[in-house]
Amino acid sequence: GDITAGHDFGEERVELSVPEFAAGAAGEISSVCGRQSQRTSVALTPARKWTVLMVPHVHIDVGFTDYQAKVAEIQSRLLDEAMQMIQDHPDFRYSTDGYWAMQEFMAGRDADDRKRLLQMVRDHKIFAPAEYANLLTEFPAVETLIRSLYPSFQFDRKNGADFDYANITDVPSQGWSYPSVLAAAGLKYFLSGSNPGRGPIVMFSDLPERSPYWWQGPDGNKVLMWYAYGYGGMSSVLGMPPKIVNGHDVLPRFLQWYSTPKYKSSTVLLYGAQGENSDLFPQHASIAEDWNKVYAYPKLAYSGIADAMSRIAAELGDSIPVIKGDG
Repeated sequence: GDITAGHDFGEERVELSVPEFAAGAAGEISSVCGRQSQRTSVALTPARKWTVLMVPHVHIDVGFTDYQAKVAEIQSRLLDEAMQMIQDHPDFRYSTDGYWAMQEFMAGRDADDRKRLLQMVRDHKIFAPAEYANLLTEFPAVETLIRSLYPSFQFDRKNGADFDYANITDVPSQGWSYPSVLAAAGLKYFLSGSNPGRGPIVMFSDLPERSPYWWQGPDGNKVLMWYAYGYGGMSSVLGMPPKIVNGHDVLPRFLQWYSTPKYKSSTVLLYGAQGENSDLFPQHASIAEDWNKVYAYPKLAYSGIADAMSRIAAELGDSIPVIKGDG
């Protein structure tokens, strides 16, 4: 087709739609400019048929944006918003950042609101992690780490939820005893949504690219861990509010981290909707459907942490590495 440049001098980026092709397909590029023509042979390799499992979530940070009582109400309001978004878009999912948000909601809402939330917990559409709150895990005694799991365990057992994962968001500390504590409690999965500015271990390592990996504690027990580059992944890749045009440019760069021979799965996890203590953009609940109407791949879908990690682990099989030590 004809190319109309947007400027008089410089490079021009051009996109062409082509039929699906297999790896190693031979192609030819032919260009004509005035009296000059050129042909170039190329070998084409398609990207994987990716599925991006988005885990909508908003970080709890007491004191950073406001005092505790207001943060508690904001986190409760987030659950109000998530429930409405799930009602409008049944495939949407939401994960709280600690059981504390669930506790505050149950203490501050009426019976109808509590009943509605508990039903969505039972339906595995809203999730609460095992930890009560994000702890600096190297400061507490091991007993405190263990007891921090009690409220969520009791809540899950009473309401039919799966007590199977924990997460730490923002706070750059995961002491080596933590995988042993989590595994001993029967938890299978652990996710860290890093703060790469204040905890730059994630920027000076290959832990995100190696995720998921078995994090093995001092006693030999392990949990499957995913180390995310941040905790507002949906906003980083799709923008705020999320838009298809943003994902068109940024999503391929996100997937480059996992487009290696070592990462054998065609499924990746994208953690978090947006920053701490902020209301959800309603577009978060519709972006997957809107995107999938335009593009066959990468496919966008909503998920909880445990469901996403379980699916990815099944695809990776025996290729998952084992890592020991403090984080």
